[in-house]
Amino acid sequence: MSKTTGITPFDASEYLDNEETIAAYLTDALASGNEDVVLAAFRDVAKARGMARVAADAGVQRESLYKSLNEGAKPRFETIMKVAGALGVRLVFQANYPPLPEEAKRDARAMKKAKSESAARKPRQKAKAPQAAKTGKAGAARSTRKTDRESKHALA
Repeated sequence: MSKTTGITPFDASEYLDNEETIAAYLTDALASGNEDVVLAAFRDVAKARGMARVAADAGVQRESLYKSLNEGAKPRFETIMKVAGALGVRLVFQANYPPLPEEAKRDARAMKKAKSESAARKPRQKAKAPQAAKTGKAGAARSTRKTDRESKHALA
């Protein structure tokens, strides 16, 4: 005789019990870039807080809240802001750093190409070699190095 076990569907709203968890959940949904994921996350949080309470706090009808948060809905930004406020969170924008790996590679290639093109346009200047004393003695070379050091300090 075998037992059959049923799988209980996962309900995220059962775990959304504080502002930090809710904010993290909504932030992850927003980071997905998928409108339906964001709406589903708002729906889960509204369910956790109580749809009637969220609707009242947002100043919208309960039916309108359900319609606004359904998959495929296109709620107005004003509605999203009201619902976010009723849920105790706010929308925050931040810079998109670090860039995605593909973007970073593409940007690095573009920078490398730009540097090589600018280097090709500029003629190279030959570095001037320090002139050694005509005597050819080792002491003369040392005195030249000392002179180079002194001239560097004089420029600084």
